[in-house]
Amino acid sequence: MKLFVLKKIIELLSQFEQIKNIYRVDDNLIKIEFSKSEIFFFDMTKQNSYIFKKDEFLTKKFYNAPFDNILKKRVQNAKIEKVFLLNGDKVIRFELNSSSSYKSLKTFLQFEFTGKYTNVIILDEFEVVLEALRHIDIEKSFREVKVGIKLEDIPKREFVEDIEEIDDINQYLYKIYEEKSVVTLNRLKTQALININKKIKNYDNILNNLEFEDDLLNSSKDLEFKANLLLININKLKNYQTTALLEDYENNLVEIEIPTAKSVHEAINKMFLQSKKLKKRASSIHIERENLTQKIDFFKKNLSLIENSTSIDELSLYIPETKKIRKQQKNRDSFETFIYKDYSILVGRNKQENIRLLENAKASDIWLHLKDRTSSHVIIKTDKQNVPQDVIEFGAKLCVEFSVSQKGSFLVDYTHRRFVKIQSEANVFYQNYKTIPILRE
Repeated sequence: MKLFVLKKIIELLSQFEQIKNIYRVDDNLIKIEFSKSEIFFFDMTKQNSYIFKKDEFLTKKFYNAPFDNILKKRVQNAKIEKVFLLNGDKVIRFELNSSSSYKSLKTFLQFEFTGKYTNVIILDEFEVVLEALRHIDIEKSFREVKVGIKLEDIPKREFVEDIEEIDDINQYLYKIYEEKSVVTLNRLKTQALININKKIKNYDNILNNLEFEDDLLNSSKDLEFKANLLLININKLKNYQTTALLEDYENNLVEIEIPTAKSVHEAINKMFLQSKKLKKRASSIHIERENLTQKIDFFKKNLSLIENSTSIDELSLYIPETKKIRKQQKNRDSFETFIYKDYSILVGRNKQENIRLLENAKASDIWLHLKDRTSSHVIIKTDKQNVPQDVIEFGAKLCVEFSVSQKGSFLVDYTHRRFVKIQSEANVFYQNYKTIPILRE
C-alpha cells in the first residue's frame, strides 16, 4: 500500500478513541472494530497488503493461536493513546492503554506494510515482542521478530512515489476492495475451474476405459471353458507348465496359458476364480458407469455455480478448504461437503450417496429435497443446534443447483431427519416439513 494512502488512513484512524474489537477472519486478514459503524480490514498478505472497508464480510475461520490470544488480551477494548506512521515509513503503530485486574497495560500494535516482510507485531511498553503474525529468524531478515526479543526499528527508506488526490478516504477504502476483489475473484475462479475440469477429465477417462458387460462376460466364459478343459486333462499336465495345447470338445486344438502357481490344480482354481470375478464385475459394471456419469454431471453443475459467483465470499462456499473437509470426512463417507457459516452441508451425488446420507444422518440433522420430483438429498449437520434460516436457504439452493439444469422457480421441502422414513433405497416418506421457494436464474 502506498505511503500517501497510509497517511490519509492515519488521519482517519486518529479520530477513534478505542479499539472495541479485533480478531483474525482469515489467515492474513484482521478485522478491527472501532465502533459498530466503523470497521476496517487489514489484509497483511505479503507483497499485497492493504486496508479496506466492506459492509458485510463472511468470517471464514476462527483462530485461537498465541498471536490471537495476545491480540484479544492486550488490544481488545484498549484505549488509543496515539496512532501514527513509525519513522514516517509504511508502518502503522497504535499506542494503546488497557486496564487489567492489577494495573494499566501499555501496548504497541504495529502493522508493517513492507513487501515480503509484511507483518503484524504486538509489543510491550519496552518494545519487546509479545507476539507476531509471522515470526522471523535473524538468518532470514535484517532483524529478528521473536517473542521476548526487543524489536529493532526498520531502517529508514527513501523512495519517490506518484501521489494521487483522494477526496474521500472512506470511499477510497471501499473502492480499493472492490477493485482488488474483482482481480482476486477472477484468479480464484480460473483456478477453481481448472481444478474441477481436471476432475471431470479424470472421471471421463475412467468412464471411457470401463469394460463393456458383453466383453467381460465373454472373457469370463472363455476363461471358464479353458479351466474346464485343463481340469479334464489334468493328468496330462505337469506342475509349473506355462502353456498347454489341448483338444476341445469338437477336436479343435486350443492353446491355453496356465497361470503361475505351485501346482496345476492351484492354477486351474485361479482361472475359475478369475472367471467368477469377471462375471461378477460384468453384473455390476453398470453401477460404476452410472456413478461416474453422475459424478461428472455433479462437477459440471459445480462449474456453473463457480462461473456464476459474483463475490469471493460466494465463491469460497463452492471451493471448500481441503484440509478442513478431509478432517471432517475422516470417519465419514466422502459426500460433497460445503461449509456455510460453520455448518457442514452434505450433498448426495448419486443414488448410493443419497442412501448413505439418509442412513448416516442424525435425527436432529436437517434433510432437504426437491418437492414432488427426483433430486439430490441434502443434509445440514446441526449438532442439535437451531439452524439459521439463511443456512437452510443455502442448503436449499444447493439442492436445486445439483438436481436440475433448467432455470425457474423450484420448491424445496425440508424437515428434521427424524421425520424422514426410508421406504426403499433413496425413496422416502416424510412429514412435519416446511417448503421454501428457490429461484434458479
